[in-house]
Amino acid sequence: MQRDINPRISDSKLELLIGQYKYGRYCEDQSLPIEASRRLVLDQTRHYLAREDTQHIAVFAPGGQLLGLLLFRLSQWDTEHFGYRVALIDSAIICEVDYHRRVEITEFLLGAFHQWAQEMTIRFTSVRLPSLDLAVIHGFEQSGYHYLENWIYNKYDLRKLDKLSQPAHTLRLAQARDRDVMLDYADSAFITQRFHADAHIDQHKADSLYKKWIRTAFDDPNQQILCLDVEERPVAFMIYYQSDLQPYFGLQFAMWKMALLDPLARGRGLGTAFFTALAHYHRWEEGLDVVDSGLTIRNVASLNLHNKLNFKVICTLVTLHRWFEEKRR
Repeated sequence: MQRDINPRISDSKLELLIGQYKYGRYCEDQSLPIEASRRLVLDQTRHYLAREDTQHIAVFAPGGQLLGLLLFRLSQWDTEHFGYRVALIDSAIICEVDYHRRVEITEFLLGAFHQWAQEMTIRFTSVRLPSLDLAVIHGFEQSGYHYLENWIYNKYDLRKLDKLSQPAHTLRLAQARDRDVMLDYADSAFITQRFHADAHIDQHKADSLYKKWIRTAFDDPNQQILCLDVEERPVAFMIYYQSDLQPYFGLQFAMWKMALLDPLARGRGLGTAFFTALAHYHRWEEGLDVVDSGLTIRNVASLNLHNKLNFKVICTLVTLHRWFEEKRR
C-alpha cells in the first residue's frame, strides 16, 4: 500500500470509494435513498478536500485504487481555547473489504496522521466514528485512541405535525441582552459532556468551552437562537442552524446544537413544552421538514426527553480521544 498526505484525488476514484459507503447520519437513515445519501457524502468530501484549512491522507493499492481516506484539520478554535494544539479527525472512509484488511488500512492511515501530529506538536485529537463501522473503530483503538462516549443522532419528522394543534408557548429570537442570561445558565449545565469525561482536560476549561460556543453563536449569522419566556423571563434557549438538503432529499433540516434551560425550572416539564414549541416554530414559521438533534448517551435526561417526544434514533457514533506526549524542549 502507498499513503500520501494531501494528494490530488481524481473524482472517479473518490466516487468509487464513497459509492460503497454505508455509515453515518444520512447513509444509515433508512427513510432516505442510499444513493442520494452517498451523493451528499461525496459532495461534502469534495468540499472538504477543496478547503484551505483542511488536510487529508489517502491510501492507494498498487494498482492505484483508493483504499481509504482520512480527513482532518488543526482546530484553531480549540487550540486557542485550551492553550495547546488540537487536531480534529472529521472522517475516516475505508473501502468495503474484509474486516482485517479494513483494520490494517485504518492503522496505516493513522500512522501517517500521527507523524503529521508529532511534526505539528499536536497535543490532543478527537474523532467520532459510526458505531456500525467496527473495523475502523478497532483500528483507532489499536492506534491508541480511547473511548469517551456514544453519540446519538435523533430526528423528528415535522411533516407529521398538526397545524391546528397549538403549543402552550410561543417563541422569540434571542437578543443581545439574552447572552449574559445564557452564560449564567451554562454554569455546570454540561457536566455529562465528553470534555468533562476526559480526565486530561481541565474542568474549568471544559466549563468555559460551552460558554465560548454561546458567544460564538451570537456572532455567527448562520446560527440562530430561539428563546422561551415565562412570565416575561427567559427560561429556555435553543442554538441551531438550518441545513437545506433539498437537492438530495427534498427536505430542509433544523440542526439543533445546544439546548439550555434555567436551572431553577428543570424537572417541571419545561423541556417538553419547549421542544414542542420549537417543532411548531420550525414547521410553521420557517417551513422546515426535519429536526436533527445529536446528544451524548451520558445525558440521560435529554435522552429520555427525546424518547418521550417520539424522536427517532437514526445512528450512533463512538467518540474517541487520543493524547500525544509533549515534546521536551
